[in-house]
Amino acid sequence: VIKVADMTLNDSEGYDCEADITVNNVSYARDMTGNQWGTLCLPFAINPNAYSDCSFYQLNSVDNENSEIVLSRIDDPTIASGTPVLVRRNAAVDGISISATDAAMSKIIQTGSTAGDFTMVGTLTTLDALANNAYIINNDKFWNVGELISNEKATSVKVGAFHSYLLANTTSPSAQARMLSLSIGDDDTTAIDVLNAADNSEAEIYDLNGHRLSDLQKGMNIVKR
Repeated sequence: VIKVADMTLNDSEGYDCEADITVNNVSYARDMTGNQWGTLCLPFAINPNAYSDCSFYQLNSVDNENSEIVLSRIDDPTIASGTPVLVRRNAAVDGISISATDAAMSKIIQTGSTAGDFTMVGTLTTLDALANNAYIINNDKFWNVGELISNEKATSVKVGAFHSYLLANTTSPSAQARMLSLSIGDDDTTAIDVLNAADNSEAEIYDLNGHRLSDLQKGMNIVKR
C-alpha cells in the first residue's frame, strides 16, 4: 500500500490509479450556485452527515405521469468509494468541498441506485461520448443524450470526471422521455430542511390564504424569493 500525505482531486485529471493508495488528507471541490443539483462519484468513502452545505441523494422511484425521477436523501453514515449519487447544495456559500482523512482510494465503480428503468452510473474519469440511452444532468433536470443529438443540440455528449449519469435499461416509453425532472420523495421534515437551507432573509413565506409567515410551517407553504 502506497501512503500519500495530501491529494487534491480535480475534474480535468480525474482518478485512474491502479495502485492501492491511502491518503492522509484528500479533498475535492466544485463550483455550485443556489440550491443547484449535481451528480457525484468519488474514489474515497465519505460521511454524508458531516456536511451542512450539501445533501446527498439516491434514486427512489419514477413518476412516469409527470416524467420525474423521485429521490431519497442518503442518511447512512458512509457512502462507499465509487458510489454514484446526486448532490444538492443547500447553503448560502457557493460551491461544495468534500474531504476525508486516512482515505483508502479506489478506482472501482460501485453499482448505483436504481428506479424503474433507470440506473445511476458513475465515472472517475471523463467519458467523451455517452450512449443514446444515457441522461445527463443540466439545469436541475436529466436530459436524454439521444434526443440532444437527434435535435442537433450536440454531436456527442460527454460527462466529466467525478460525475454520474442516468442509464435507461430498456426501451420502454418511460425510458425514452426527452427530459426527467427531479423531486424529493422523503418525508415532510426533509422537504422543509431543503427549503430552510436557503437564506430566509431573502424569502417571503405565505400560507395558502396569503398570510405572511415568519418561518416555514408543516404542510403547504408559498415561498417567494
